[in-house]
Amino acid sequence: MYLLIGHPSDACCRLVADALGAAGHTVWITLNPLAGEGICTWNLTTTTLSSVVRPGDGPAIDQAALRGVLVRAPGGLAAGDGWTERDLAYVRAETNAALVAWLRALPCRVINRPDAELWFRPQRPLPEWHALLARCGLPVLAATITNDPAAARRFAARWDDQAVYAPLTSLTRYPLNDESAWRELDKVMARVPVCLLEPTREPPLWALVAGAEVLWSDPSALSAAQRADWEEGLRTLAGQLGLDLLQIELRQSATGPRCSNLMLYPLLEVFAPETVAKLAAILTRLLTV
Repeated sequence: MYLLIGHPSDACCRLVADALGAAGHTVWITLNPLAGEGICTWNLTTTTLSSVVRPGDGPAIDQAALRGVLVRAPGGLAAGDGWTERDLAYVRAETNAALVAWLRALPCRVINRPDAELWFRPQRPLPEWHALLARCGLPVLAATITNDPAAARRFAARWDDQAVYAPLTSLTRYPLNDESAWRELDKVMARVPVCLLEPTREPPLWALVAGAEVLWSDPSALSAAQRADWEEGLRTLAGQLGLDLLQIELRQSATGPRCSNLMLYPLLEVFAPETVAKLAAILTRLLTV
């Protein structure tokens, strides 16, 4: 039995499930094996632990029968029907806490076995990743956080008064390329600090780490030497985070390509179908070795 934690419509989960099924394996795709109509029993003592999960429509699965797990999405309830907002938040928090603990304890191969810090805060603004990315040898966009309009202008002066406003709680980016944009930013800075990034050119480039391999959305965007440097840093990054699967976004700045985002759950829509198929083959191999 192989467990894929993700949405059934996820292309990666479907391809991995198809490959495993073709090899004669049973596959269970679910957003959370410990939630919904299923039943879970998990026994822990000072010397042993054991668990059994049973889907609502299937037989019980002892943890010894699990041969591998792929974590493609953070766990959670698929829907909140019938719950108040407060109760739903509580139930989701409890379910997620149980799931991350269960995944950490499983003896089988778990691709992207999370620790609690990454599990509960997978999406973070670039400044939080800045130091780690730099330590791994990955060039990062210049950034500043300030609520001083003069300091913000001095930062933008390095690029002909151009900068990008990057909210700390969103992946949305707002270019500051005219006075009206700066006036709007001044209103925000009057109340909260803002994060500014150096300007970049479109389109972005994406790199995905899968085990020891690195897949690119457009390999021709960088030279072979550049790709080799980035791939070395990406493997170091994955090792530092203890993950088998992650994705970064690169954007071209005035001084070369720079890391502009890190995603622990790759966005496969930005990759060609053949690249997604290759990823699924890599993950299937990692699960079954």
